[in-house]
Amino acid sequence: KFPISGTGAGTFASAYPAFSTLPFQALVRNPHSEYMGFFAETGFVGIGLLSVALMLLLVRTFRGLHLRRNSYILCFLAGGVGVIFSVAIHSVVDFPLRSPGIAATLAVVTAMIYRIAVMNSKQIRRIRSSEKKSTGKKTAADTPPKRPVAEGWKRGHLANGFLAAMVFLGWIFACSFVLGELNAHIEQTRIKNAQNRLTPHTETVENFIMASMHAIESYSPGNAALYDRLAEFTRKAADTVQNPAKRMALAEKALEIQSKAAGLEPVNADHRVNLAIDYLALGRPDLAWVHSRLAAEILPNNPWVRIELADMFLSAGLEEPALEMLAEAEEVAERRGFDSLQRRINNIKSQF
Repeated sequence: KFPISGTGAGTFASAYPAFSTLPFQALVRNPHSEYMGFFAETGFVGIGLLSVALMLLLVRTFRGLHLRRNSYILCFLAGGVGVIFSVAIHSVVDFPLRSPGIAATLAVVTAMIYRIAVMNSKQIRRIRSSEKKSTGKKTAADTPPKRPVAEGWKRGHLANGFLAAMVFLGWIFACSFVLGELNAHIEQTRIKNAQNRLTPHTETVENFIMASMHAIESYSPGNAALYDRLAEFTRKAADTVQNPAKRMALAEKALEIQSKAAGLEPVNADHRVNLAIDYLALGRPDLAWVHSRLAAEILPNNPWVRIELADMFLSAGLEEPALEMLAEAEEVAERRGFDSLQRRINNIKSQF
């Protein structure tokens, strides 16, 4: 559906549920093919860039294998090519590059074999000159260079400077990404631990929420999962508070945080379901219904989300939207052949 540029890097888990035809409820973060996942997220643009990079690497490496004479270097280059091919073949049926250890190791090995394989013009002329002396045949080494050495020296330094700048920028980006992911993991663990310690007498919950919001916005502003986790914590904190005004304030804060998550991942149906829950808690069933409809439209083949929404509306005493969601769930289950869900639907219907 998005062949040119894909859905965006790292968005597979959010976009896939809308296209899922699995006969059961499951969370799919990656397809079992690195290439299919890369194509889904980056489209033909990403596949084209990846192909160019691989071709450049392999051409330079095979050229180095052809020109080099040192047996140690030849063995190292051959082993490096074996590493690349083994990961490339493995990626057809799995997603090994999503493992930071494998990705980092492959990056280091690739950089090493590329540096060893690339030879400057002086090295090539020296090798070909030695070949000519041993065979007595004229080679390209006898042909003078087409451009002055000084000009080549300047161009070579410009290219090296550009490459160094790109490597430096890539290093900064990688460090920023890794630190952001590390902080996100720490923050998620902290929120989870705080949620386990919630009690009806928790008085400093607002300060914790504000501190967590500040940390997320400072280090991981694009992490929808963190906002979703914090919204869940705020929602549960509201349930433990006895003061009605304080409970309402926390419910409004949960809605605000959940809206940030939904803004970052607009096609993630879970965010829409949570927004519907927040609006019901604030006494706005009309807006809860709007987000329920959006969640159902995002997941056209999923009867489970409709059952969950029906259960939610029934718990709130809203029978009409609950019945409509159940009717849709029954129609989708019948169309997809999910016969086992009919008993669950009938159990909910018996509560009316």
